[in-house]
Amino acid sequence: MAYLDFNKVDYTVFPKLIGSYEKELWPVFARIKSRNYLKILNIGCGEGYYAIGLAIQYPNATIDAYDTNPKARKLCRQMAKLNEVLDRIYIHAEISNKQLENLEGETETLILCDCEGFEKELFTINNVNNLINCDILIEIHDFLDIETSTYLKNLFKETHDIHSILSIDDVQKSLNYRFEATDELSLDDKRIIFSERRPTQMEWLFCTSKN
Repeated sequence: MAYLDFNKVDYTVFPKLIGSYEKELWPVFARIKSRNYLKILNIGCGEGYYAIGLAIQYPNATIDAYDTNPKARKLCRQMAKLNEVLDRIYIHAEISNKQLENLEGETETLILCDCEGFEKELFTINNVNNLINCDILIEIHDFLDIETSTYLKNLFKETHDIHSILSIDDVQKSLNYRFEATDELSLDDKRIIFSERRPTQMEWLFCTSKN
């Protein structure tokens, strides 16, 4: 994936260019590599790291990318054009729980959600059954509302198999991550490169359809 001007992206550009960004999720993407998703929703798309990467990986899929930040939407559009996938990426400002109620349930769909605490309002008892054929990866923000992970695990337990993934501390990344481009760097420099500046240990829920 080609990237934009270095200065247009936030501090996560370092781990994204190196390849270490959210490395904790590598097993998830390895597991779904052979799936034939026809629709992908990336909720909280930022500049398009996942939206565009997944458009490249799944050439038969259309991608709906959502972000409330107009700068992020602009960057995502520029990135999509740069990587020649703009014809399959539709960029929106917002998505609601009502929209998920109307999702075409028969289409094999992947949802990636990192919406900074809105996940508890987005996924509800009114739309969960319509997501029965979706695989869903959600970044949880319990530090904003400690009930969130418990709520979502209970919500999806009947329709999905739920796998919990925990983030790795930036210090541990500096000590243990091995990438050719950083082999000669000091530990202090590695800490800058690998840092994702998370406020606490984060959790992702990977919910795979029981169907």
